[in-house]
Amino acid sequence: MNTNSTKPASNDSIVDAVFDVGTTWAEHGLVVGRLALEASAKTLQSTAKLLDRVREAVARNPASAETPEEKAA
Repeated sequence: MNTNSTKPASNDSIVDAVFDVGTTWAEHGLVVGRLALEASAKTLQSTAKLLDRVREAVARNPASAETPEEKAA
């Protein structure tokens, strides 16, 4: 007769377990997303620095910016 009182507790523990699993996956996804964004930011920063070095090189030697067709003319 107490089986009804134990069943809801069992269902509650299943719901809690599923909720905990979902929360864990959400936390994992957010960490992975953060790491991906940080990696992208580092890549963009490196690319920006490289573009700045190219700009400086072109400013020092404008002839290096000419295309092969322009150099042949």
